Amino acid sequence: MLKRNIHQMDVKLREIEESINHKKKTKGYQVGISIDDKSTRTVVKKILNLNFIPNREETKEYIMDISEDKEKFQKFMDEMVYLTNEYTFPKRLEITEKTILENLTIFKENPIKILDVGVGATHSEHLKAITTIELFNRLNQEKINFEMYGGDVRINEFEKFNGINLFQLDVLNVKESLTNFHKEYGFNKFDVIRCSNLLGHFKKEKREIIKNNLIEISNEKALILFNTDYENIYTLYIKRKNEIKTKFIY
Repeated sequence: MLKRNIHQMDVKLREIEESINHKKKTKGYQVGISIDDKSTRTVVKKILNLNFIPNREETKEYIMDISEDKEKFQKFMDEMVYLTNEYTFPKRLEITEKTILENLTIFKENPIKILDVGVGATHSEHLKAITTIELFNRLNQEKINFEMYGGDVRINEFEKFNGINLFQLDVLNVKESLTNFHKEYGFNKFDVIRCSNLLGHFKKEKREIIKNNLIEISNEKALILFNTDYENIYTLYIKRKNEIKTKFIY
């Protein structure tokens, strides 16, 4: 690898990063990628058939080398565009985000405490909480005053993301999971709970247990959103004290 002018290299890398994220947006993906992301290194390793994962500075040099080879660069761009979307499809959760935004008027107090259950997963060196990140970004765009929490039984395997509090959550044993959560955060009930893609992994009897468990950890006034047997059909529970209204979301 040749040592390059650092400023020129940084400018070129930012151009590549912007190009990747533009391509991601045109395909409907909401989560951007950073050249400095750890997962970028695994892509470089794959494209160049390296027997090791390069460090951050080596990765930048390698990307510059790749950019000079048309075929390798195209492969690199394709890998990077789909990197954080490997297990999702475009805009699949947009309807749940829109539903939450449309019903936030029931809340008067801020910030709104939001729990995303089953945070999704895309593989890099570690897992990314893709669904929670998408919801977090959408609410930020709308200037909502909120706190975001992501719960998953495998949460220790996930990369941290600024602004999102990730914690261990077993949906079949919620009370025990929230014991440690309460010690750390000082509360154990949420205003908004989205369980967008988890129930399909369980049989009907367990789905009912999970629904009831999550309703129990919702505040007196709350929105609870579940997917049903089908990926893009959801049920919204609007809870006000002991009264719960149900809406089907398609």
